[in-house]
Amino acid sequence: MSFDWSGEKSLRINVVSWPISEKSDGFKELAQWKLKTLDILSVDEIRTRLAELSSLPSASSMDVRVEVVSADELLMTCEYDSSIPEPMRLGAASVTWRFLDEELARLWMIGDSPRSHFPEFMRQRRAQLDAISSMQRLYLMFASIIRVEPLIAAAAGAVLGSSRLLAGRLAEADGREALLGRFTDLASRLAVSLEGRGVRRNSGHLEKADLGSLMLGLGDHLKRAISTRESSDIAQCIEMVFDSFYLFDEHYSVAPLSLARSEDRDYRDDLDLLLTGNSNAFEVMLERSLISADSIRKVIVGADVRRQLLNAII
Repeated sequence: MSFDWSGEKSLRINVVSWPISEKSDGFKELAQWKLKTLDILSVDEIRTRLAELSSLPSASSMDVRVEVVSADELLMTCEYDSSIPEPMRLGAASVTWRFLDEELARLWMIGDSPRSHFPEFMRQRRAQLDAISSMQRLYLMFASIIRVEPLIAAAAGAVLGSSRLLAGRLAEADGREALLGRFTDLASRLAVSLEGRGVRRNSGHLEKADLGSLMLGLGDHLKRAISTRESSDIAQCIEMVFDSFYLFDEHYSVAPLSLARSEDRDYRDDLDLLLTGNSNAFEVMLERSLISADSIRKVIVGADVRRQLLNAII
Protein backbone atom coordinates (compact mmCIF):
# COMPACT_ATOMS: atom_id res chain seq x y z
CA MET A 1 0.00 0.00 0.00
CA SER A 2 1.28 3.47 -0.85
CA PHE A 3 0.41 7.02 0.06
CA ASP A 4 0.49 9.64 -2.69
CA TRP A 5 2.15 12.82 -1.48
CA SER A 6 1.56 14.63 -4.80
CA GLY A 7 -0.32 17.40 -3.02
CA GLU A 8 2.88 18.44 -1.26
CA LYS A 9 4.40 21.44 -3.02
CA SER A 10 7.67 20.82 -4.83
CA LEU A 11 7.69 17.07 -4.26
CA ARG A 12 9.31 15.35 -7.21
CA ILE A 13 9.10 11.73 -6.11
CA ASN A 14 5.54 11.34 -4.96
CA VAL A 15 5.02 7.82 -3.67
CA VAL A 16 6.21 6.87 -0.18
CA SER A 17 5.33 3.35 0.94
CA TRP A 18 4.81 2.07 4.46
CA PRO A 19 6.85 -1.12 4.98
CA ILE A 20 5.25 -4.55 5.33
CA SER A 21 4.03 -4.96 8.90
CA GLU A 22 3.53 -7.94 11.19
CA LYS A 23 0.94 -8.62 13.85
CA SER A 24 1.73 -7.77 17.45
CA ASP A 25 -0.49 -8.01 20.53
CA GLY A 26 -4.23 -7.71 19.98
CA PHE A 27 -4.97 -5.17 17.28
CA LYS A 28 -1.40 -3.90 17.18
CA GLU A 29 1.04 -4.09 14.28
CA LEU A 30 4.81 -3.74 14.07
CA ALA A 31 6.76 -2.19 11.20
CA GLN A 32 10.47 -1.47 10.87
CA TRP A 33 12.42 1.22 9.03
CA LYS A 34 16.12 1.06 8.22
CA LEU A 35 17.67 4.50 8.67
CA LYS A 36 21.05 5.26 7.09
CA THR A 37 23.03 8.16 8.56
CA LEU A 38 24.74 10.76 6.39
CA ASP A 39 28.01 10.46 8.26
CA ILE A 40 29.91 7.40 9.46
CA LEU A 41 30.02 7.49 13.25
CA SER A 42 31.46 5.04 15.75
CA VAL A 43 28.87 2.62 17.12
CA ASP A 44 29.81 3.56 20.68
CA GLU A 45 29.44 7.27 19.92
CA ILE A 46 25.98 6.95 18.43
CA ARG A 47 24.81 4.60 21.20
CA THR A 48 26.00 7.12 23.77
CA ARG A 49 24.13 9.91 22.01
CA LEU A 50 20.99 7.79 21.84
CA ALA A 51 21.20 6.94 25.55
CA GLU A 52 21.55 10.63 26.42
CA LEU A 53 18.24 11.46 24.75
CA SER A 54 15.64 11.48 27.50
CA SER A 55 12.90 10.12 25.25
CA LEU A 56 11.94 9.81 21.62
CA PRO A 57 9.07 12.02 20.51
CA SER A 58 6.25 10.32 18.66
CA ALA A 59 2.54 10.71 18.18
CA SER A 60 0.30 9.25 20.87
CA SER A 61 -0.92 6.72 18.32
CA MET A 62 2.52 5.11 17.89
CA ASP A 63 5.27 3.68 20.10
CA VAL A 64 8.79 3.89 18.70
CA ARG A 65 12.08 2.14 19.52
CA VAL A 66 15.45 2.85 17.90
CA GLU A 67 18.46 0.52 17.85
CA VAL A 68 21.99 1.08 16.58
CA VAL A 69 22.82 -1.53 13.93
CA SER A 70 26.18 -0.26 12.66
CA ALA A 71 28.27 2.89 12.28
CA ASP A 72 25.86 4.27 9.66
CA GLU A 73 22.60 2.39 10.23
CA LEU A 74 19.75 2.59 12.73
CA LEU A 75 16.67 0.40 13.00
CA MET A 76 13.41 2.08 14.01
CA THR A 77 10.55 -0.16 15.14
CA CYS A 78 7.03 1.30 15.19
CA GLU A 79 4.10 -0.26 17.05
CA TYR A 80 0.63 1.10 16.33
CA ASP A 81 -3.04 0.18 16.13
CA SER A 82 -3.80 -1.60 12.86
CA SER A 83 -6.80 0.68 12.25
CA ILE A 84 -4.59 3.77 11.84
CA PRO A 85 -4.53 4.87 8.16
CA GLU A 86 -1.18 4.84 6.39
CA PRO A 87 -0.97 8.65 6.02
CA MET A 88 -1.30 9.00 9.80
CA ARG A 89 1.39 6.35 10.35
CA LEU A 90 3.78 8.24 8.09
CA GLY A 91 2.98 11.49 9.85
CA ALA A 92 3.61 9.94 13.26
CA ALA A 93 6.88 8.33 12.16
CA SER A 94 8.02 11.63 10.63
CA VAL A 95 8.03 13.25 14.07
CA THR A 96 10.69 10.77 15.21
CA TRP A 97 12.70 10.89 11.97
CA ARG A 98 13.10 14.63 12.19
CA PHE A 99 14.02 14.47 15.88
CA LEU A 100 16.71 11.85 15.18
CA ASP A 101 18.05 13.91 12.28
CA GLU A 102 18.32 17.05 14.39
CA GLU A 103 19.33 15.59 17.75
CA LEU A 104 21.12 12.28 17.14
CA ALA A 105 22.72 11.98 13.70
CA ARG A 106 22.02 13.48 10.30
CA LEU A 107 19.93 11.02 8.31
CA TRP A 108 20.60 10.10 4.70
CA MET A 109 18.10 7.34 3.81
CA ILE A 110 14.76 6.35 5.31
CA GLY A 111 13.90 2.91 4.01
CA ASP A 112 14.66 3.00 0.29
CA SER A 113 14.25 6.77 -0.15
CA PRO A 114 16.51 9.73 0.63
CA ARG A 115 15.48 11.72 3.68
CA SER A 116 15.04 14.82 1.55
CA HIS A 117 12.19 13.21 -0.45
CA PHE A 118 9.92 13.06 2.60
CA PRO A 119 7.51 15.99 3.18
CA GLU A 120 8.65 16.45 6.80
CA PHE A 121 12.19 17.19 5.64
CA MET A 122 10.96 19.53 2.94
CA ARG A 123 9.25 21.45 5.72
CA GLN A 124 12.48 21.29 7.71
CA ARG A 125 14.46 22.79 4.83
CA ARG A 126 11.99 25.67 4.43
CA ALA A 127 12.07 26.36 8.16
CA GLN A 128 15.88 26.45 8.05
CA LEU A 129 15.83 28.89 5.15
CA ASP A 130 13.24 31.05 6.88
CA ALA A 131 15.64 31.39 9.82
CA ILE A 132 18.44 33.03 7.79
CA SER A 133 18.64 36.20 5.70
CA SER A 134 17.55 36.35 2.08
CA MET A 135 21.15 36.88 0.95
CA GLN A 136 22.30 33.84 2.92
CA ARG A 137 19.58 31.82 1.20
CA LEU A 138 20.99 32.88 -2.15
CA TYR A 139 24.48 31.86 -1.02
CA LEU A 140 23.26 28.36 -0.20
CA MET A 141 21.57 28.07 -3.57
CA PHE A 142 24.58 29.43 -5.48
CA ALA A 143 26.84 26.86 -3.85
CA SER A 144 24.50 24.07 -4.98
CA ILE A 145 24.24 25.53 -8.48
CA ILE A 146 28.03 25.64 -8.85
CA ARG A 147 28.20 21.97 -7.89
CA VAL A 148 25.53 20.89 -10.40
CA GLU A 149 26.78 23.06 -13.30
CA PRO A 150 29.14 20.35 -14.64
CA LEU A 151 26.24 17.87 -14.86
CA ILE A 152 23.98 20.28 -16.73
CA ALA A 153 26.81 21.30 -19.06
CA ALA A 154 27.55 17.66 -19.85
CA ALA A 155 23.90 16.91 -20.60
CA ALA A 156 23.68 19.96 -22.86
CA GLY A 157 26.85 19.09 -24.75
CA ALA A 158 28.53 22.31 -23.60
CA VAL A 159 32.08 22.97 -22.47
CA LEU A 160 32.64 22.02 -18.84
CA GLY A 161 34.61 24.18 -16.47
CA SER A 162 32.72 27.47 -16.15
CA SER A 163 32.05 27.08 -12.42
CA ARG A 164 35.22 28.80 -11.26
CA LEU A 165 34.72 31.76 -13.61
CA LEU A 166 31.18 32.28 -12.32
CA ALA A 167 31.92 31.81 -8.63
CA GLY A 168 34.18 34.82 -8.21
CA ARG A 169 31.42 37.24 -9.20
CA LEU A 170 28.39 35.89 -7.33
CA ALA A 171 28.56 38.45 -4.52
CA GLU A 172 27.61 41.14 -7.04
CA ALA A 173 24.39 41.61 -8.99
CA ASP A 174 26.14 41.37 -12.36
CA GLY A 175 27.69 38.09 -11.27
CA ARG A 176 24.27 36.68 -10.48
CA GLU A 177 23.08 37.80 -13.90
CA ALA A 178 26.07 36.02 -15.44
CA LEU A 179 25.14 32.83 -13.59
CA LEU A 180 21.58 33.08 -14.81
CA GLY A 181 22.84 33.75 -18.33
CA ARG A 182 25.01 30.64 -18.20
CA PHE A 183 22.05 28.51 -17.18
CA THR A 184 19.79 30.11 -19.77
CA ASP A 185 22.34 29.18 -22.43
CA LEU A 186 22.63 25.62 -21.13
CA ALA A 187 18.85 25.30 -20.97
CA SER A 188 18.55 26.49 -24.58
CA ARG A 189 21.11 23.95 -25.74
CA LEU A 190 19.39 21.21 -23.78
CA ALA A 191 15.93 22.16 -25.04
CA VAL A 192 17.12 21.91 -28.65
CA SER A 193 18.53 18.46 -27.96
CA LEU A 194 15.30 17.27 -26.32
CA GLU A 195 12.87 18.82 -28.78
CA GLY A 196 10.39 16.21 -29.94
CA ARG A 197 12.21 13.44 -28.08
CA GLY A 198 10.39 13.22 -24.78
CA VAL A 199 7.54 14.35 -22.58
CA ARG A 200 7.93 16.12 -19.26
CA ARG A 201 6.21 14.20 -16.50
CA ASN A 202 4.96 15.87 -13.34
CA SER A 203 4.48 12.93 -11.01
CA GLY A 204 5.77 9.48 -10.20
CA HIS A 205 9.27 8.20 -9.66
CA LEU A 206 11.92 9.89 -11.74
CA GLU A 207 13.35 7.77 -14.53
CA LYS A 208 16.51 8.00 -16.61
CA ALA A 209 14.88 10.04 -19.39
CA ASP A 210 13.63 12.64 -16.88
CA LEU A 211 17.08 14.13 -16.27
CA GLY A 212 16.69 16.57 -19.15
CA SER A 213 13.29 17.95 -18.15
CA LEU A 214 14.37 18.10 -14.50
CA MET A 215 17.36 20.28 -15.38
CA LEU A 216 15.26 22.44 -17.71
CA GLY A 217 12.89 22.98 -14.79
CA LEU A 218 15.83 23.95 -12.59
CA GLY A 219 16.73 26.71 -15.03
CA ASP A 220 13.17 28.05 -14.87
CA HIS A 221 13.10 28.01 -11.08
CA LEU A 222 16.55 29.56 -10.73
CA LYS A 223 15.40 32.76 -12.40
CA ARG A 224 12.45 33.06 -10.04
CA ALA A 225 14.49 32.24 -6.95
CA ILE A 226 17.10 34.92 -7.72
CA SER A 227 14.28 37.42 -8.13
CA THR A 228 12.14 36.59 -5.08
CA ARG A 229 14.75 35.20 -2.64
CA GLU A 230 11.81 33.43 -1.01
CA SER A 231 12.53 30.30 1.03
CA SER A 232 10.09 28.16 -0.95
CA ASP A 233 11.60 29.12 -4.32
CA ILE A 234 15.18 28.66 -3.16
CA ALA A 235 14.32 25.36 -1.45
CA GLN A 236 12.80 24.07 -4.66
CA CYS A 237 15.96 24.88 -6.62
CA ILE A 238 18.13 23.15 -4.04
CA GLU A 239 15.85 20.10 -4.09
CA MET A 240 15.99 19.94 -7.88
CA VAL A 241 19.79 20.03 -7.73
CA PHE A 242 19.66 17.10 -5.30
CA ASP A 243 17.23 15.19 -7.52
CA SER A 244 19.47 15.73 -10.55
CA PHE A 245 22.38 14.15 -8.69
CA TYR A 246 20.17 11.37 -7.32
CA LEU A 247 18.92 10.54 -10.81
CA PHE A 248 22.51 10.54 -12.05
CA ASP A 249 23.52 8.13 -9.27
CA GLU A 250 20.62 5.79 -10.01
CA HIS A 251 20.84 5.64 -13.80
CA TYR A 252 24.04 7.17 -15.20
CA SER A 253 26.97 6.80 -12.86
CA VAL A 254 29.57 4.05 -12.99
CA ALA A 255 31.41 5.36 -9.93
CA PRO A 256 30.91 4.14 -6.34
CA LEU A 257 30.68 7.73 -5.08
CA SER A 258 27.10 8.98 -4.56
CA LEU A 259 26.88 12.56 -5.84
CA ALA A 260 23.48 12.99 -4.18
CA ARG A 261 24.84 11.97 -0.79
CA SER A 262 27.78 14.34 -1.23
CA GLU A 263 25.39 17.14 -2.22
CA ASP A 264 23.23 16.51 0.85
CA ARG A 265 26.31 16.68 3.07
CA ASP A 266 27.69 19.79 1.33
CA TYR A 267 24.39 21.65 1.65
CA ARG A 268 24.08 20.86 5.34
CA ASP A 269 27.71 21.74 6.01
CA ASP A 270 27.15 25.06 4.20
CA LEU A 271 24.09 25.78 6.32
CA ASP A 272 26.01 25.01 9.52
CA LEU A 273 28.78 27.37 8.38
CA LEU A 274 26.32 30.21 7.76
CA LEU A 275 24.80 29.71 11.19
CA THR A 276 28.19 30.24 12.86
CA GLY A 277 28.09 33.88 11.79
CA ASN A 278 31.53 33.63 10.19
CA SER A 279 32.11 36.83 8.19
CA ASN A 280 33.94 34.84 5.50
CA ALA A 281 31.29 32.14 5.26
CA PHE A 282 30.33 32.90 1.66
CA GLU A 283 33.92 32.81 0.42
CA VAL A 284 34.56 29.53 2.26
CA MET A 285 31.35 28.02 0.86
CA LEU A 286 32.24 29.00 -2.68
CA GLU A 287 35.72 27.57 -2.46
CA ARG A 288 34.37 24.32 -1.04
CA SER A 289 31.72 24.14 -3.77
CA LEU A 290 34.40 24.61 -6.44
CA ILE A 291 36.45 21.77 -4.99
CA SER A 292 33.33 19.59 -5.04
CA ALA A 293 32.56 20.68 -8.63
CA ASP A 294 36.04 19.58 -9.72
CA SER A 295 35.45 16.13 -8.20
CA ILE A 296 31.97 15.93 -9.72
CA ARG A 297 33.33 16.84 -13.14
CA LYS A 298 35.69 13.88 -13.10
CA VAL A 299 32.85 11.48 -12.30
CA ILE A 300 30.58 12.97 -14.97
CA VAL A 301 33.17 12.86 -17.76
CA GLY A 302 33.45 9.11 -17.34
CA ALA A 303 29.68 8.60 -17.56
CA ASP A 304 29.07 10.10 -21.04
CA VAL A 305 25.89 11.74 -19.76
CA ARG A 306 24.74 13.29 -23.02
CA ARG A 307 24.86 10.05 -24.99
CA GLN A 308 23.04 8.18 -22.23
CA LEU A 309 20.36 10.87 -21.93
CA LEU A 310 19.62 11.03 -25.65
CA ASN A 311 19.48 7.24 -25.88
CA ALA A 312 17.04 7.12 -22.95
CA ILE A 313 14.58 9.57 -24.46
CA ILE A 314 11.90 8.10 -26.68
